[in-house]
Amino acid sequence: VYRYRESNIVKAAQPMFLQVLCFGAFISSFSIFTLSFDENNGGGNMLDKEQLSVMCASFPWLVCLGFLVIYCALFSKLWRINKVLQFSRRKVTIKHVIGPFVALVLSAIIVLTVWTAAFPLKWEREEIDLETGESYGRCQNEHSLIFYIALVLIVVFSFGMTGAMAWITKDVDEKYAETQWIFYTIFVQIQVLLVAIPIMIVLEYASADAKYIVKVMIIAILPMSTIGLIIGPKVVTSLKKEDKEKAKSRGKKSNVHVSGITTNTQSMSKAESSKFDSSYVADRKGSMESGCVAERQASIEHA
Repeated sequence: VYRYRESNIVKAAQPMFLQVLCFGAFISSFSIFTLSFDENNGGGNMLDKEQLSVMCASFPWLVCLGFLVIYCALFSKLWRINKVLQFSRRKVTIKHVIGPFVALVLSAIIVLTVWTAAFPLKWEREEIDLETGESYGRCQNEHSLIFYIALVLIVVFSFGMTGAMAWITKDVDEKYAETQWIFYTIFVQIQVLLVAIPIMIVLEYASADAKYIVKVMIIAILPMSTIGLIIGPKVVTSLKKEDKEKAKSRGKKSNVHVSGITTNTQSMSKAESSKFDSSYVADRKGSMESGCVAERQASIEHA
């Protein structure tokens, strides 16, 4: 997005919102880092319960705010296009469409702040097999369900807002509103959730490793599908356009090397062409006059 920010393709797609979209994808993807540790972090150093509890508390912040930023950026982007086409204002700036974005993010921050302050998630390890001593560690709090529900409702609301605005702007040119790709993104993400959530429920106590893999796949696929389907086509189009321009520039100018002589076959402008034609005519005229004089002199001498 930054590299092709001056191209017409990216400008038409409102690069500010595309950058916010990438930022949201980065935040949500970074939450995988907080899931990847237990008492032994793999490097031989033991992490205590307090450190792991901090990671537990940060996980919902990263996931929720990341996905909210993604969906709200898409909604604001489409809403701005809709306002422009309705001619509701002479000029529609970002501040005219940022209201729902700010409201939803602030709502999520309030819920997360209350959750973290009053009933934070903590790392707990439970022994699930007395004979083998097998234990299971996870982030939990007995009052966390209500906060999970509140955050899910906020994210689903932003999800629905984006889908509704995509339907409203479905007839807008694709370079201004990626309605088709947004529908593909929503379809892919719903499929992922419908498959992954039941698997996570089945694996709740069956296998910690399998449940971790499923969580990582969900968190990775959702933002990656958004970036790939919304920004990916623009990157491909920009690269193709860049290749065509390079091929065109190579075709305009080329050097031919023959017998130690390098000839530039660059196409001449009209002024250069006319100048060349004039000089060519003058040279031909001069050579013809010289030839006529030489013939007359030869005939006189012969006579």
